[in-house]
Amino acid sequence: MLDALSSLFISDKNKAEEKADELFRRYSIDTNKKYGEGGYGATYPAVDTVTKEKLAVKVIDTRRMKLESIVRECDFLTSLDHPNIIKIKAHGLGRKSANEEHLYYIFMELADGGELFDQVIDRGASTMPEDVARGFMLQLVAGVLHCHERGVAHRDLKLENVLLTKAGVVKVIDFGLSYRYPHDANGELDRSLKLKDVCGSKSYAAPEVLGGHGYDGFAADVWSLGVSLFAMLSGFFPLDEASPKDWRYTKLMRAQQLGLSTTVTVFGWYKRTCGHLTSSVVHLLDGMLWMDPARRMTLEQVLVHPWLRPKLEEIDGLAIPPRLLPLPTPKPAPPEAAKAASGSSTGASGANSVRATPVVSTDLIGASLGTVVDQGAYDSRNLIDFGAEDGPAFRCCNPAAPATATSFFPEDSFDDDEGVDVYRSLDLNAELPTLTRQTAFSRRRE
Repeated sequence: MLDALSSLFISDKNKAEEKADELFRRYSIDTNKKYGEGGYGATYPAVDTVTKEKLAVKVIDTRRMKLESIVRECDFLTSLDHPNIIKIKAHGLGRKSANEEHLYYIFMELADGGELFDQVIDRGASTMPEDVARGFMLQLVAGVLHCHERGVAHRDLKLENVLLTKAGVVKVIDFGLSYRYPHDANGELDRSLKLKDVCGSKSYAAPEVLGGHGYDGFAADVWSLGVSLFAMLSGFFPLDEASPKDWRYTKLMRAQQLGLSTTVTVFGWYKRTCGHLTSSVVHLLDGMLWMDPARRMTLEQVLVHPWLRPKLEEIDGLAIPPRLLPLPTPKPAPPEAAKAASGSSTGASGANSVRATPVVSTDLIGASLGTVVDQGAYDSRNLIDFGAEDGPAFRCCNPAAPATATSFFPEDSFDDDEGVDVYRSLDLNAELPTLTRQTAFSRRRE
């Protein structure tokens, strides 16, 4: 019996070594150059010796990161197949003969155009033009939509986790914190379970994620994309952290309850105008950055928003989920949105007095004005109301809707003294929440 078990163990070890040998016969690594280095390992240039394709290899030390977590991320990536998601070519443990059995190698396609973060930072005081940001955002939305179609919530979307090729093609990376929703008996995604993991990166994580009371991973991804778009177009974060630890958090909740534009409100804190932004992108940002996840736009709604809506010649290249095609033909939002974008309203409160433009409706998802909506219900052909008397009304969220008993905002979120922040000891003249590289975190709440 013992001899049989010993033979089986030796056989398994031999198979593992053979698998490692096969991996390194197929792929070669240039350890003289590093693309990057982190707490768990480093990334090097690599080559597929058969196809001669240039690749990158991520080498992770399993003494610093659990092997189970590494394999889990690889499983996520191998289940995805989209031009805007990084592709894994092969992965496995190192060779024992080379004393590398503690290292895990992930060979992936090469994205040699740097990070999207660098595209923002390298502009210095100049913000990214809307046309450029739109191109990046379209690809990001298409890639994340593919993840959601496969049941995967990324949960750590940020500028650093978006690589570019030299041709400007977006590649979403780092699925280490991702979650895959199960399918029910009918084959439909079951998103009834509220996720409890408090994870992501501080300035990109949605308020409901940091709150730790349960959240929908898809809605949280939309918030993170909204933060990314805001950062591209402004050069700073809307919030340093979407929790009561940040003095801006309570002020933004109050502004949203009053129906004020999120974008205009944030710029107003620093005595700035967002007049350089078009009314259409302000409308989109406001919809993506709703602190109440039930009122936040869905990713499908983001895709067909007039500012982001792909041109016909772009649709095939974006690899949009077939169920969303053909996309409806949008029309521009009503012109009154321009006042909100420019912050041209005057008064004692300045830019903060500008109300979000009430050009939207919750009819799309069968909910009455101001009530909690079901983000799971979606029909791509009903996103535009072409029957409105004064022109088409874009349907997504309702920034001007009053709060209700079912509101996301807790009753004790606001101070009784109007105009005075709850956290009186904090300096409300603090500097902008500037863009910095952020380390991901994760902790479990039961």
